[in-house]
Amino acid sequence: MSQLLVVCGLVWRQGMFLAARKKAGKANAGLWELPGGKVAEGETPEQALIREFKEELGMELEVGQVLGSVEQEGALNLRLIALEARCEFEQPTHSSDHDSVVWVVPEFWRLLNWCGNDARLLEEIFWAISRG
Repeated sequence: MSQLLVVCGLVWRQGMFLAARKKAGKANAGLWELPGGKVAEGETPEQALIREFKEELGMELEVGQVLGSVEQEGALNLRLIALEARCEFEQPTHSSDHDSVVWVVPEFWRLLNWCGNDARLLEEIFWAISRG
């Protein structure tokens, strides 16, 4: 079975990161996620993240390093890769998949009800950051 490759961005601005809540009618409706999307054939994860943010949120990003990844097996075999990114001035102008987009203080990320893979990924990333 082939693996679906999905990319998400841990986008930082002024010490906070961007989170988005899936709107009604979408998979994982009401849950929070790091915005991103599927990597198209022939695209790098970095290219996919830049494209997805432009299409979904109307934002231009500066993409950095890979921060981590998690895999999910079962009915949907998927790998979610998180990339660090920066967006100094822009705010989301719209969202086709989300009903809320907020900047989150890292110390309070657990207060949001996250999609399972995103929660696992954030746990891994913030644990690594705390270790230096």
